[in-house]
Amino acid sequence: MSVKLWDFQTYECIKTMHGHDHNVSSVAFLPTSDYIVSSSRDKTIKMWEVSTGFCVRTYTGHREWVRMVRVSLDGNLLASCSNDQTVRVWAAGGKDVKCEMRDHDHVVECIAWAPESATQAINEAATAAAGGDNKNSFPTLVLPGQWQQGQVSEGLGCQHRVVSLQLAGA
Repeated sequence: MSVKLWDFQTYECIKTMHGHDHNVSSVAFLPTSDYIVSSSRDKTIKMWEVSTGFCVRTYTGHREWVRMVRVSLDGNLLASCSNDQTVRVWAAGGKDVKCEMRDHDHVVECIAWAPESATQAINEAATAAAGGDNKNSFPTLVLPGQWQQGQVSEGLGCQHRVVSLQLAGA
């Protein structure tokens, strides 16, 4: 399967990147370079060089369909979610999983890195949920699922708060 890059001035496909073995479920641009990442039902994430169209890296480890991949705001981390009920955080410049979160009860269909402007509100909500005092501020990865909060720091190079939310009736 493929990722297509379109020119919306001319409505023409200007590049097709082939390499996934099944449907592509999401794509995202790295903000600091000439790369796109894609997730697929083939259980992989691929990084593509836009200028050449070549796959430069394949991330493996999910056991089921990778629903979504998102790039952190600084472009250094990737977060992926899967039908295997996990979220994984990867270094964009390598293939190793920096963190795996396995406590979701169901398929994790989507994820997002929260913007810096949301940090204060998320920290306040996490403090209220924990019933304690929380004076720290961390970049945040927001996930669907049951409400959880905690810090993930080992191997990430900086601390990141992980917030997980469950929609009513889910």
